[in-house]
Amino acid sequence: MIRDQKNRTDLSKAIPVNTPFVVHVDTCNMCNFRCKFCTTGDHELLKKHNRPIGQMSYEAFTKIIDDLAQFPVKVKDLIFHKNGEPLLHERIIDMMRYAKQKNVANKLILVTNGSLLTPKLSREIMSVGIDYMQISLEGVSAEGYKKVSRVDIDYDKLVANVGYLFAHRHHSLKAKTIRRF
Repeated sequence: MIRDQKNRTDLSKAIPVNTPFVVHVDTCNMCNFRCKFCTTGDHELLKKHNRPIGQMSYEAFTKIIDDLAQFPVKVKDLIFHKNGEPLLHERIIDMMRYAKQKNVANKLILVTNGSLLTPKLSREIMSVGIDYMQISLEGVSAEGYKKVSRVDIDYDKLVANVGYLFAHRHHSLKAKTIRRF
């Protein structure tokens, strides 16, 4: 993630903080990939450790956002991601919109593998006013994706859909939102 190097807070002077700086919301702790480097994609490991797989309820999400609204200042970054693929959640757009309307963070960030993007979904994400989007690319070919994510994808479609998002982004969604690894 790109960090704001100019406006960093000296923690030695800020502790104790009265508001969290960053909050990650894992709206969906499942993924459509099975990346060899990620425990979320290792279904056997998750079963072994009794980690449930599912989606956060919309009611739990709104409670989190309402609770964040009680802090004296806004959170710096509200990140839609921790372990899962947030675009798998059927209400992710509603969730991002609710957080934006409640104005609980200086920056709303979406982290995704990008595989579920379509032109329609990209327009919906942009309509919310998301501030930053990180798309984690797992390869530069269908074969590369298969090797890393252990799923077959339509690589050309992924590239076209990410390209659509990039070409149609609003000025609020900066050009730096698409990162290649």
